[in-house]
Amino acid sequence: MASGTTLNVVNWIGAGLSTVVFGIRAWTRLFIVRSIGLDDFFMLLALLAALAAAGLITASVHYGMGSQTEGTILASKYSFLSGIPVLISQAFGRVAFALTLLSIMGVTPARQRFLYATIAFQFIWVVVVLALSYGLCSPVSAFWDPAQAQAQECLTKYHEVVVKGWNYFQTIWDAGTDFSLALFPALILGSTNMKMRLKIGLIALMGLGVLTGICAIVKAIEYALLFSNTEDSNYAQATIFIWTVVQLYIVIIAASIPCCRAFFRKNDHTTVGNSNELGAYSHGRITLKPRLAKHPHTRQIRTQASRTLVGDRDDEPLNMGMSDLGDVSSGKQTI
Repeated sequence: MASGTTLNVVNWIGAGLSTVVFGIRAWTRLFIVRSIGLDDFFMLLALLAALAAAGLITASVHYGMGSQTEGTILASKYSFLSGIPVLISQAFGRVAFALTLLSIMGVTPARQRFLYATIAFQFIWVVVVLALSYGLCSPVSAFWDPAQAQAQECLTKYHEVVVKGWNYFQTIWDAGTDFSLALFPALILGSTNMKMRLKIGLIALMGLGVLTGICAIVKAIEYALLFSNTEDSNYAQATIFIWTVVQLYIVIIAASIPCCRAFFRKNDHTTVGNSNELGAYSHGRITLKPRLAKHPHTRQIRTQASRTLVGDRDDEPLNMGMSDLGDVSSGKQTI
């Protein structure tokens, strides 16, 4: 079991890494690729929600969560309320990644239906989980304040409904969603004519979401163990929250890293915007005005490269920092 101090260290290291990776993503989209979209907006919301959760978890640790003494009311309150931004951040992070996949790989009706369904279910999921977790008791403060008359009844109800039942279903849902989104690119890229080294690299980059599914499974196991041994429940909560924040930040980092490739290759003549018309709105993305190269010859090379990698048809994927994914539209695909 981990302490509150360990939780704080993991929490804020993850928050810092997520912020840096998102910053690189934003810079790449705005100043290199010159194309922004709904996926960037939802990833920003996911990051803001994650930072809000980090603040609430830190406040909970400050008031005693993760210590070997009995937890305080404020520690229970902040740890319980942190579940709201945690849930929103995870859902919006998945929505952002699904929108990214939709932009670069959603060129067939079957793929579009799968990705749109995934996005829709994330919003439904947020409403259902919030209603189930925070609507079992009135007033909600009875969950963390033992002085409330309904406190014992609320905790019993929460244990029976959420811990013994919903926790396992939520684990299956989270892990299943994360695994499916992580493996989706592998199924598509596996049927393209890319070079094997490039194909493996892209599959690895876009498949980092597998780690979030693993975190969801481990967290569920720790969660069940917490309620099976209530003697050190306040101290044991820190372990659960460590896996929670790790899962949270991996969603943001794993969905953003593939979008940062152009940042580390910005000296290549591959990304100056795309060949769609200025201001064009396609698959939730808006093309910004291209940045012209200083040398006319370089400018011509970049423009030709951009058109080669992106394609001139409206149904082809946009160049969003993953320039090599232009091959996805030209490869032989059956899915």
